[in-house]
Amino acid sequence: MKRFFYKNGINNYIYVIPFALFFITFLIYPIISNVYNSFFEWDGISPEKIWIGLQNYISMFKNNVFIISIKNNFIFLILTVLIEGLIGFILAIFMNRKLFGRNIYRSIIFMPAIIAPVIIGYTFGNMLNFTYGTLNELLRNIGLKFLALDWIGNPKLAIYTIIFINIWEWTGFSVVLYLAGLQNIPQELYDAAKIDGANYFQTISKITFPMLTSTHFSLIILNSIGAIKIFDIVYVMTLGGPAHATEVLSTHIFLEDFTLNHTGYSSAVSVFMLAIALIITFFQLRLYRRVRIQ
Repeated sequence: MKRFFYKNGINNYIYVIPFALFFITFLIYPIISNVYNSFFEWDGISPEKIWIGLQNYISMFKNNVFIISIKNNFIFLILTVLIEGLIGFILAIFMNRKLFGRNIYRSIIFMPAIIAPVIIGYTFGNMLNFTYGTLNELLRNIGLKFLALDWIGNPKLAIYTIIFINIWEWTGFSVVLYLAGLQNIPQELYDAAKIDGANYFQTISKITFPMLTSTHFSLIILNSIGAIKIFDIVYVMTLGGPAHATEVLSTHIFLEDFTLNHTGYSSAVSVFMLAIALIITFFQLRLYRRVRIQ
C-alpha cells in the first residue's frame, strides 16, 4: 500500500489536507454563505429566511450611509497608497546608506506596524481628544490655541485624522519592503551610471525606481486591500462618526449586522466589498504583467 501511495504521488497530498480543510472552512464556506444570505431578508438569528432576490443589492445603492462609506474608502485608499508608498520609498533610499545605527532606525520605523491597531486607536483617541488630549493641551500651553482642533469630533477632519494615523502605522511596512527590494539591485548598475555621468537623482529615476517595479505593485495591492477592509482603528476611535463622516464599508457591515440585525443586507455589502477587492487586484496584476512584458 505504501508503495502504491509513493508511486502515484498520493502521499504528497496528505500534507496538504490540513491547509485545504482550513481554507475551505474559514474562507470558501463563509464566502459562499455570504453570497447565499445576500438574497434573503434575514436577521441572523431566526431560522426563517425570506427570499427577496436582488432587493438587498438595490437597497444598498439607495442607502446614503453606504454611499458615504464607499466615498470614504476611496479617499482612504488613494491617500494611504500614495503617501505610504512615497514616504516609504524615500525613507528606504535614505536608510539603505551606511548610516550609524541604521538598524535601530529601521526597527523604530517598523515598530508601529507590529502594535495592535486597537491599542493605536485608543492611544491616539486619548491624545487627540479636544478637551483633555495631549496634543491640544500642548498647543494651548505654547500659545497656539487656535491650532487646538477637534481632530476626531469634527466631521470635516475626522477621516483625514484616521488616514494620518493609518499612514503612521503602516509606512514602516512599506520601508521594509522597499529596503528588501533595494538589496536585490546590482551595484554594477550604479557604478556604470556613475561612469556615464549620471547624477544622484538620475540614478534614482532611471535605475532604482524602475528596478523596484514588483515592489511597487506588491505594496499597491496590499495597501489597497488594507484600505478597503479598514475597520479596527475606525471602530475604536469614532465608530463611523461623527454623523457617518468616517463610515467605511467594514463599519457599515458591522453596524447593520450586529446592531440592526440586517444580516441579509450586510451580506450583500460584504459581497460587494469582496468584489471591489478582487477587481482592484485583477486590474493591478494585469497592469503589472504589461509593465513586465514591456
